[in-house]
Amino acid sequence: MYSLSTWSCAGRRTVTFPAELVPELGWHLERFAQPGARGLVFAGPTGATLRRSNFRPIWNAACDRAGIPGLHFHDLSVATPETRGRDAGRSYRGEP
Repeated sequence: MYSLSTWSCAGRRTVTFPAELVPELGWHLERFAQPGARGLVFAGPTGATLRRSNFRPIWNAACDRAGIPGLHFHDLSVATPETRGRDAGRSYRGEP
């Protein structure tokens, strides 16, 4: 699953995730992703590319329902390394 419309090869990423998420990803792909090898995995409400203007209201509502209002989507990219570092006995800044 990748977009061929990146500015350069540097824009392409391989994403790893725990095997436990495979069923959830399959569920999402069946219900929400566009069909085909070039279909969007995460499409906006009308099937177009996600944009801040059409993603943010949905994200904010989901965070409110989950009891974590004010969580920014970017916070998720920090949570994984921070959690892994803390689990290994380090702070996010690498301090013991």
